[in-house]
Amino acid sequence: MRYQLIELPFPHKGSGVPRSGGIHLTDIIKFIEEENNKAFKDDGTWDSEMTMEAGFIWERALEMAYADRMAIRPDEIICDGIVCSPDGIGIDKDIYNPETEELLIQGTGKLTVEEYKFTWKSTVKKEGQLLIEVPPTDNWRYMTQVKSYCYAVGTDVVIMRIFHVNGDYRTRRPIPRFCRIWFTKEEIESNWAMILKYRDKMLTKLKGGAQ
Repeated sequence: MRYQLIELPFPHKGSGVPRSGGIHLTDIIKFIEEENNKAFKDDGTWDSEMTMEAGFIWERALEMAYADRMAIRPDEIICDGIVCSPDGIGIDKDIYNPETEELLIQGTGKLTVEEYKFTWKSTVKKEGQLLIEVPPTDNWRYMTQVKSYCYAVGTDVVIMRIFHVNGDYRTRRPIPRFCRIWFTKEEIESNWAMILKYRDKMLTKLKGGAQ
């Protein structure tokens, strides 16, 4: 047996969807995080490019798995001059257990946004001596993003398919989590008002104007 390590760079392919110019929703969300000290603090050991690529691989795997059955990958959506790129748009259908055929979720027939996430975040957090489940609705970035997509698409329903690489960090076993979230009209509209407010603030700073 002979072994030789080949030092090839990882092929970073991106999302596979061409990124246009203009103001993107993700740019505004990042700006909001920076303005409010919520941005991720990189200690120099995190490979952000590799992390993003892992997320794109998860997205592509789900796109292929759900093609023609759950959702389609749309082109970029422009809303109030802001570029939005939801992972999928589909119909809120009944969801069955594939093994038992038991009805798990009663669909509404509404248009729905699909969002896929690949994360190293834990599914739980510690409160005292207890481990408490952390629902996706506690993730500010996730909720800001999907509420914005709901506004742009014209719906109030989102399906999230999240892959937690290290699960709850007790066994390091990957945990996939799927959930459906409904938003009120007020939640969606107030979120979009915040996005527009920070878009204008971001543009002012980029132009070198008053802060």
